[in-house]
Amino acid sequence: METILRAALPFEATPSQPCRPIRLFSQDESRFGLITVQRRRITLKGVKPVGVFQQKFESFYLYGAVEVTTGESFFQEAGKCNGETFEG
Repeated sequence: METILRAALPFEATPSQPCRPIRLFSQDESRFGLITVQRRRITLKGVKPVGVFQQKFESFYLYGAVEVTTGESFFQEAGKCNGETFEG
């Protein structure tokens, strides 16, 4: 197995520059939100139903990263999803 790992790594450890342990993280993002749902109403034929509802859409994004070997984790909540929040 050691030979497979050595072949996969593009460098070798030297006395002046020893190898550092590699930390592997798995990352994902999710959107959680509220969507107003308008339901059906039963009325007489030709009568348009009247229903009071709140037209509102709110959401937030949750970014998370977990280290595979130790279970150490990091989570960040953001109001939008764009390149800056994804890289941050």
